Amino acid sequence: HYPDRRAVATVQARLASFLLRSGRQEEGLALYRGIVEQGIATGGTATGFSNALVPYFRALAERTAIDPKAAAEFFAAAQL
Repeated sequence: HYPDRRAVATVQARLASFLLRSGRQEEGLALYRGIVEQGIATGGTATGFSNALVPYFRALAERTAIDPKAAAEFFAAAQL
């Protein structure tokens, strides 16, 4: 199924990373959340894809002091 392919998730992660670097935090985080949710729902793994999630983990780690949901999102993403 095309939307579930890792290549699509990788491209989406690159866009999300760009959004984070461009100061568009909420858009970038929302896109990463979607990638993680899709991966978990389809039983996917981050094998060969984990580097694409590094900016997401970094952003969530920075937000843990101000956003109580950030830690939960971090651990959810780590399940991939």
